[in-house]
Amino acid sequence: MFPRETHVYSSHDQAIDDTNNYYQEEFLNILQPNGLPPHKLKLKLSCPIILLRNLDAYNSLCNGTRMVCKSFEKNVIYMQK
Repeated sequence: MFPRETHVYSSHDQAIDDTNNYYQEEFLNILQPNGLPPHKLKLKLSCPIILLRNLDAYNSLCNGTRMVCKSFEKNVIYMQK
């Protein structure tokens, strides 16, 4: 549908206060809680995005805002409304 290069962003999961290492990172990566993106987020230029939570209500970055991917960096996604 979007014939461009795919950019993949991976999450960094860890359990707080897990001194015995009961929760392996592989297990944490397969969990998909509501409202959070998957462990590997795959995006392409010009693909549509919908925000899932309120980031900055003053600048109209609220739940349900539609945006388009404009460019990518290592840890940053640039979008435009």
